[in-house]
Amino acid sequence: MKDTSFSVAKALAIFFMVLAHSGCPSWISGFVSMFHMPFFFICAGYFFKAAYWDNGQPFVERRIKRLYVPFVKWSVVMLCLHNVLSLTGIISGRGSELYSWHTFFQHVWSCLFNMSGYDNITCGAYWFFRTLLLVSLAYWLLGALLRRLRLRVWHKSLFIGIPALLMAVWMCGEGLRMTGVAQGGYRELMGLYFFSCGVVYRELEPRIRHQWAYALGGLVVLVVFQLVGWRAALTYTSTVGRCFSLALTGLLGFMMLRVVSLWLVRLPEKLVRPLAYIGEHTLYIFAFHALAFRLVSMIKIGVYHLPWSQMGNQMVVTYRTDDAFFLLYTLFGMAVPLLVRIAWIRYDNRSAWAFCQDTWCSVKKAYRDIMAASDTKDE
Repeated sequence: MKDTSFSVAKALAIFFMVLAHSGCPSWISGFVSMFHMPFFFICAGYFFKAAYWDNGQPFVERRIKRLYVPFVKWSVVMLCLHNVLSLTGIISGRGSELYSWHTFFQHVWSCLFNMSGYDNITCGAYWFFRTLLLVSLAYWLLGALLRRLRLRVWHKSLFIGIPALLMAVWMCGEGLRMTGVAQGGYRELMGLYFFSCGVVYRELEPRIRHQWAYALGGLVVLVVFQLVGWRAALTYTSTVGRCFSLALTGLLGFMMLRVVSLWLVRLPEKLVRPLAYIGEHTLYIFAFHALAFRLVSMIKIGVYHLPWSQMGNQMVVTYRTDDAFFLLYTLFGMAVPLLVRIAWIRYDNRSAWAFCQDTWCSVKKAYRDIMAASDTKDE
């Protein structure tokens, strides 16, 4: 039987990610931000195989196929929709200016060659694709260079992860930036640290007894950090203290979700299957939850009779943040991307070309019906 525990854990993590973006109370967003993004980097490291250091082609191809290709495809699609969304007011404010052909093509080139240039309003979370790709390739390359040392896998990971963390601390302390890397490279360094933690955790996991105790202890630490204000997030404006805080809370949060997922998979399959499906398709939620939020923003504007300009350039409408609309934002952000995907597959799982053919046939049939109805020779 397939082990779905990590799929369930990813479903929980993506839920917390959407919740953090939904305009929820600050104490909720502050709490989940301490671990929800580090989880995905640790999870990626957990599934890294040492055999990739001897034959890296499958690993590189898989990373490009699963990260670079979706990023470019979805970024360009959203760039094509930018002017339509701007003219209809679905996005407004700074960043919603109409694109000229030159500006559009410049953004496309940035997407292709630098994995930047995406629409910041509807694609704000797309930094994750670039960061995880760079982190994965950097870890693979550095590990390959360390092969001659004949160290154990988790020892190599420590040689990679600890310097990455120290460089991130140095960067925060001195206000340094990596030129040529979007947002300075802080997320990449912390991502490399968490990726290494994932490899180490997998090697040491069989030796860890009573994981529930570590998970419970991690929850206590997270709550304490939240109460005393030591919370941190994977933001490129971090400080030295927050850098160390995130290094600890990210790892503890991963252990917590790992233990919870191992408990959840013991439930009846009917309950586990939806969670596993969500966890296996987290990239769609990453890519389109911000766009799905716009539907809820329309509802909120109608409920409170707000001007259409309240759509703004933020993910959510910030009017009356003390209401429960963040729950609806979370529901739509999780459900709409997956429902659209399911509907697309059920309509035609052969190819997009078949969809275009069916659309063209429908247009031709409608044209013929209109012409036949307007024909006067039968009168």
